[in-house]
Amino acid sequence: VTGVQTCALPIYDTAAAQALRRGLDFARRDFALGDTDSESAVAIFTRKLGDALGRSGDFAEAEGALREGLALTTHGSVEWARLQGALGRVLWTRGRSSEGLKAIDSATTVAARLGNHGLVSELLAARAEVESRAGDHPAAAQSLEQADARLRDALRVAGASEGLRRQRAEVLVRLAQSRRLAGLDGEKPLAEARALADALNLGR
Repeated sequence: VTGVQTCALPIYDTAAAQALRRGLDFARRDFALGDTDSESAVAIFTRKLGDALGRSGDFAEAEGALREGLALTTHGSVEWARLQGALGRVLWTRGRSSEGLKAIDSATTVAARLGNHGLVSELLAARAEVESRAGDHPAAAQSLEQADARLRDALRVAGASEGLRRQRAEVLVRLAQSRRLAGLDGEKPLAEARALADALNLGR
């Protein structure tokens, strides 16, 4: 990424945030008028807005948007869990580590209760990202091992889903990296990731 491209990224994310705010305003208006189907739209727009604000460095605004979205989303739903996981990452970035991990863990508990193995894996991977950035590579490796186990469970239920196999290949690559940073052998997960990538024709 060049210096010009790096400078352009916050500008792009700011523009994206403005567009997402407009979409969120429309979804909130429909929700206020009693359109229950718009709850999912509110949650999706909010999560994407939080991501865009976070990428532009406006973490306080990102936290506010995500908390507002959580208040409008049914507790215990898939979208609630996604929003709660996103909030956890923002809180950690703002220096509130324990609060951030607690938010991610509560989202993981909800996803597990719903039986959504793919989402549980996403949230465990998010926890691993936080742990890795904190320098706790053994904990990150453990979280990624749990994420991989959930994906194996999901694949047994859903069959040979390409999306889940791609997700598992990404988790395995990260697991190999975390194990190496923790002073452990990362060859086995890396070999599995390569086999999955070959089967999916990734990188070709």
